[in-house]
Amino acid sequence: MEEKSVFNYTIFNVFGQTIKNNMLTLSQGQHTIELDVSDVAKGEYFVSFYNMEKGISYENKFIKFWPLKSTFLTFKITTSMRKIFSIC
Repeated sequence: MEEKSVFNYTIFNVFGQTIKNNMLTLSQGQHTIELDVSDVAKGEYFVSFYNMEKGISYENKFIKFWPLKSTFLTFKITTSMRKIFSIC
């Protein structure tokens, strides 16, 4: 049986205010994740992926330049059940 883990993600602004917060269930391996940021104003943000139970966390910065109606933030994540190997 394939082991799955719940990862939370939080998008927050440069002032530390939470903009979005949600959960993803991921199995071990590579994933492409699209986060809808169409309702987020243009500006500088951070996205944090974490699993507190396993002590896994990763944070990355992104900048939204245009307030488009349909805007997605796309990440490719490679995970083991112990850590996030890469995110881009």
